[in-house]
This record gives sequence, structure tokens and C-alpha cells, in this order.
Amino acid sequence: MDDLNEFDNDNVIVLFDDDGNEEEFFILGDVDFNNEKYLVVTDDLDPESDEQNVVVLKETSTDNDDVDYHIVDDDNLLDNIINIFEENFNDIDDENIDDDENDDENDE
Repeated sequence: MDDLNEFDNDNVIVLFDDDGNEEEFFILGDVDFNNEKYLVVTDDLDPESDEQNVVVLKETSTDNDDVDYHIVDDDNLLDNIINIFEENFNDIDDENIDDDENDDENDE
């Protein structure tokens, strides 16, 4: 995906606050840590925005196979999740750079 604004419904999650208001979040990625799944999401995709918030959500299963998400507020856990996310993102970015370089070499 070249443009972050090209998100489809698979990359959007709708969450409800305590008052029942819904808000859309864009899924930046997921992280598996200690046999738990976490989503890294943002409410704004504009990198120039001062209002961009990044939130880490922990996925929990319910009795009827639904999934709930809870905001992670433990600083140590947040640090671990963000570090893993950044490593994964850098790995993907490095792979894309390598692919682009290989494509350029093949074009010559």
C-alpha cells in the first residue's frame, strides 16, 4: 500500500466509548506479545497533524467468539508493544526498499 489514505474496511475498526459514541480508528499494525494480540491504531492518518493519537489495544475474546479491545495503559507493556511494532515496521520498510532496488536493477 503506497498511500496511507487508501485504507479499506479491513484496516478500520470502530470502537465505542463509555457513552456509546462511535469512533473510527485506522489499524497501523498488530503485534503478538506473550501469547496476546495487540493492535496499534490511530484516529488520524495525516502525518502533518498535531492531533494524531496512536493507541495500543489489547484483543480479548468473549464467551460467544466475539472480540473486545481494551486500551493498554501499562507503560512497560506499551513500551514493549511499540518497540516490537517499530521493529516490524522497519523490517517491512527495509523489505520494500530492497524490493524497489531489485525492481530498479531489473528495469536496467
